[in-house]
Amino acid sequence: MSNPRPIVKIMADIVEAVSDAILSEIQAAELAIVQLTTPTATESNIAAINYQYGHLNELIETMKQYEQSPELRYEKYPLIALFLDIPEQYGSSGGYPGECRLHMAICYGTSTTLKAEERYAQVIKPILLPLYEELIRQIESCAEFVTIGTLQHTMTERPYWGRGGLGDTAGNVFADAVDAIEITDLNLTNNFNPNC
Repeated sequence: MSNPRPIVKIMADIVEAVSDAILSEIQAAELAIVQLTTPTATESNIAAINYQYGHLNELIETMKQYEQSPELRYEKYPLIALFLDIPEQYGSSGGYPGECRLHMAICYGTSTTLKAEERYAQVIKPILLPLYEELIRQIESCAEFVTIGTLQHTMTERPYWGRGGLGDTAGNVFADAVDAIEITDLNLTNNFNPNC
């Protein structure tokens, strides 16, 4: 059995493939939304799809650094975040070594004044859902994972994602106001002999 590449590196390649496939579509959708309030806008505020991995506090600090940098400020969102730690199970009775369960989020900066209906119309439907669908599609087609049937995971739409439970939007997860799609229990199995 050969060791697979680290999951954080595989996911970097997957997010790059997501960007190649969908960035221009996301930019066009975002520009159309911006033009509703600023008709003279001619280009999207989205420069790239940002991929980061780490513990939540580290990700929050990284986003603060992006905000303070004139060069990176507009590359902050949309963000695809992979939360660490990633436990990998070996020697399971299912016959596949290297099973893991990922926790991820797809986030986009938003306004604190938007209502839920506006969040769905301006962020979740045109930006976050296409990113989510393409991310799952790219993971399913990645030769470095064994996929059998539908990719098991839980997807939660999180308009104005707060830190706590129901009704908590006072302290946002990323210190910024964000709308997000959270992906939990994303079950993946490393393919130790990928035909790449």
